[in-house]
Amino acid sequence: MKRVDALTDELNFGFWQNPSESVIFLKTVIEQGGCKALESKTGFIQELLSEREKRTLSLEEKDLLASYYLGLIKASAAYLDAAVFTRLRAEIDGLRDELPLFMEFGSEKVAKL
Repeated sequence: MKRVDALTDELNFGFWQNPSESVIFLKTVIEQGGCKALESKTGFIQELLSEREKRTLSLEEKDLLASYYLGLIKASAAYLDAAVFTRLRAEIDGLRDELPLFMEFGSEKVAKL
């Protein structure tokens, strides 16, 4: 099982996509009394998006980002129950193709792709 966990860590890039990392983070958040950014879509948008992202993205795009990333955290919380984790990931994986992608060019210009 340790080999599977190590392989999973290698293949899942980044914090949001790696349940073993986000579970550790969630335990710390709980110990510290919570985190406004993880309590609601509004909290996520207010606390985690940059001012430029808030100005550039539409309400629908901000809502989609919050739904997707909060869904990843929710799935991570259920990581210890494989069936629940699989079901929750299936609910959010379809959102991935709809996520807005934007790149910054210079100090204020943002191109949405």
